[in-house]
Amino acid sequence: MTREGGRFFHWLKRSVFLALFLAFFFGVPASAMTPATISVGQITNPLSVIIYVGDSRTYALYSMGSASRKVNDVFISKGGGVVEEILKYPLYSYLKAAIKRFPSAPVILNFGVNGMQGNEDGKNIVLVYQKLFKSFPRTRFFVESINPTAFRAGIHSNRKVLAINKTLSRSFPGRYIDCYNYLLNKGIVNLNGTKGFLSRDRLHYNWATCREILTATRGWITVKLTGHALTRK
Repeated sequence: MTREGGRFFHWLKRSVFLALFLAFFFGVPASAMTPATISVGQITNPLSVIIYVGDSRTYALYSMGSASRKVNDVFISKGGGVVEEILKYPLYSYLKAAIKRFPSAPVILNFGVNGMQGNEDGKNIVLVYQKLFKSFPRTRFFVESINPTAFRAGIHSNRKVLAINKTLSRSFPGRYIDCYNYLLNKGIVNLNGTKGFLSRDRLHYNWATCREILTATRGWITVKLTGHALTRK
């Protein structure tokens, strides 16, 4: 495993341990007490910053996807975070601060892989995002698909992922980014977990997949905002 992968797993294990400890001894909901972070890349062009907001997969984009190159982006994340937390402290405050610092930056929303149980139709995610859009009417928000997992059943199954993505794509046709099918169609990941995922995980991605997501997302955003494709080096 790469050094970046080791750091990511250290962060993830620390988040999970803290959540379980607080939940067991104090009755605090696990997702409510996992660490929230705001990570800033090496900003060389403030006018081309992208702000990513989400859960541990978003943190992985920073810790692993940005490892081999300088990124001009901001990453706001919370391990185990569910979509409702974007309207609460501290994620909301982090987002507000990032938007104030980079007012022209588009915001990519990456929630959804946590909290699918009991929310199979994705309608709750839609309601939360609509409230968020009203809070920042001048900000250009985009909704990224929930990306593939390697689970056939359970709370992280791809069946649930596809159902929610269907709702998101229909609810936000001008904002939706279909990274799910891009990763599968390009062969970057597969659904049995043998390609694109971390070796000990069927939910989080390796550095190459994270880097591809960042590169592809910037390309899509460039097209959506300017109408011109980004030339990949």
